Amino acid sequence: MIGWGASVTPAEKDEIVNYLSARFGVNDPAPVPATDANEPAAALVARCLTCHGLPLIEEQRLSLAGWKREIDKMVGWGATLTEAEVQLLSEYFSRRFGPAATVTQRANVLPPLHD
Repeated sequence: MIGWGASVTPAEKDEIVNYLSARFGVNDPAPVPATDANEPAAALVARCLTCHGLPLIEEQRLSLAGWKREIDKMVGWGATLTEAEVQLLSEYFSRRFGPAATVTQRANVLPPLHD
């Protein structure tokens, strides 16, 4: 938000980060489901979940080019991914959440958020 013009002192920034982390942060990394155990990109999903909920990701239904554009945008905003990881994640999300993904494919990415 500071990059978009929010006027925040360093002390306020620390307080805001602590508040948001406590209220909305991810406590544990998301587990990789057994169906994706051999999928290197599946482990990268946990990085996305530090800022985004899985429903937001599932709803995108983007093409490979669309996912690449979105993930590149997240890197521009501070997501720590190498170019190779961006490509892996783009391909993975395109397969799992792209326009042609089936309901079964989308459901097999991560376990349910709630029991």
